[in-house]
Amino acid sequence: MKKSLKYTTLIKTKKKVKFYGKIKKFKIKRIAKVNNIIKCLFFLLTVILLFKIKVKSENGSSFSIKNQEKGNSNEVEFKKIHESFNSSTDFLNKSIKGIIIQDKQKFILSENPIASAVIPLYNCKAFVIRAITSIQNQNIYNLEIILVNDFSTDDIIPFIENLKREDPRIKLINNNKNMGTLYSRSIGVLAAKGKYIFPLDNDDMFLDKDVFKTITNIAEIGPFDLVEFKGIESLKGISHFYNSSIKDISFTRRKKLNLIMYQPELGNYPIRLNKNLDGYDINDAYLWAKCIKTEKYQKATNYLGEERYSRFMLAHEDIIMIYLLFNTIESYKFVGKYGILHTNRWGSSWKKSIFMRFYWTKKELFFLDAVIDFPKNINESKNLSVTLMNMIMGAGDLENLLNHREYYKNLFYSCLDRIFNSTLISNEQKIKLRNKGKNLTFLNYSF
Repeated sequence: MKKSLKYTTLIKTKKKVKFYGKIKKFKIKRIAKVNNIIKCLFFLLTVILLFKIKVKSENGSSFSIKNQEKGNSNEVEFKKIHESFNSSTDFLNKSIKGIIIQDKQKFILSENPIASAVIPLYNCKAFVIRAITSIQNQNIYNLEIILVNDFSTDDIIPFIENLKREDPRIKLINNNKNMGTLYSRSIGVLAAKGKYIFPLDNDDMFLDKDVFKTITNIAEIGPFDLVEFKGIESLKGISHFYNSSIKDISFTRRKKLNLIMYQPELGNYPIRLNKNLDGYDINDAYLWAKCIKTEKYQKATNYLGEERYSRFMLAHEDIIMIYLLFNTIESYKFVGKYGILHTNRWGSSWKKSIFMRFYWTKKELFFLDAVIDFPKNINESKNLSVTLMNMIMGAGDLENLLNHREYYKNLFYSCLDRIFNSTLISNEQKIKLRNKGKNLTFLNYSF
């Protein structure tokens, strides 16, 4: 009996040793497998990192990715939104009142300014002084202020002429008729002599005296063709700026920054219409809060062409220009500095445009016509062209627009011709467009 018990115990011990031996082998294999996975991930991340440093585009040109960091740049730790706003209240209040804090004797027009601020004007005499003063109070003097009066009906011209007598850096351009924001901004850009351009709406203002100096220094050191910085967006509107205090302003920052914005080599498109835009803020495709190298901005404007930028546009004209700009610039940087206070106000041109008949369909048609013939990243432009044409064909007011506006009818059919004649658009995409077009019986087009 004892012998049998010992034998049973021995068998159990052997089984136990064998079982634990299997576990040990399994653990060793599992650890080796995990190590292999970690090695693969590390290799993959290394490849991605190397790919991001310098990527060749389809047409052979290169787009430099330099020191992109989330929130802050390498140069300095910038203030957070509330800290930035609180420290700016004195500067903003003085800008609202038109108080100059810099030495007026140094307001001398230079032949080679470092920066040009371009501001379209339309019936804004009551508040544009704050935008102008926020530029005059920058701690660099080597700049110019280009104001484009879009045939305002208020008495803004004598007001600006009086400012010019005090500050020769101010240049006034007058439109012979109301041409819209796209035209006014474009001719201001083409007239600029500064190395960099800061686009500004007439109801915006810069947050502090260091914006131009800080951002242009970063652009120079890079060097970068475009430097984007952060903006604070006012929610309460322009009426709150008529008062002498800024303390009642409520504001928000953009929900999520698309830091790369438009870099085709990396597959990032802030306005890529056939992609889900959840989590993106379309403000990223706006011109405010940007410093742009003048040479590149003028190149994009000239590519757009006078016939196109002369079309009357009040809203989202800067989205077209941003799309063109990112086909001319070669380097871009985002920095975490809050540099501009942007105002959304009722009564501004884009709010009025909501009620304009056919406005949104025309806007999409202008956008389509501008991007069909892009010189760079052609395939993506063609995909965007198809997407835009699908949107236009689905517009409820398209029939009325084509029946009542000969110019837009010819433009629409011209865009259709260019899409169907393109060798870069797939037959599958063309078939889908043809099928959609055949269902629109009011179209006079041979699909």
